[in-house]
Amino acid sequence: MIQATVAVYPLGQADYTAVHQAIEALRGAGLRIDVQSMHTEIAGAEGPVFDALKAAFHAAQQTGAVVMTIAVTNACSARVIRKYDGADQARCWGSEQMGMSGEENICRTNPAVRRGP
Repeated sequence: MIQATVAVYPLGQADYTAVHQAIEALRGAGLRIDVQSMHTEIAGAEGPVFDALKAAFHAAQQTGAVVMTIAVTNACSARVIRKYDGADQARCWGSEQMGMSGEENICRTNPAVRRGP
């Protein structure tokens, strides 16, 4: 499973139609999706996530010039068990935890950090 954070920025457009069209394309992909105020987070198998990102870009660009930023990870597929306090005492957040506070929204690659539910 991978997760992606994506944001669409319409250039020189009077409204956010491009953003709404991109979100609808992501929703149509059948993936886990969490729409935030400034970005959208999606999670699923690698192929469908990249297909959904491509579909979202194609949908957004129908309105004119856009910029789409994407961050993708394969390292965060587990749950946070407690807030990070400077030690390797948390698991990475999973798609079901999208939207947590910055303190909880961590991803550590240290082998001491447990992976999995």
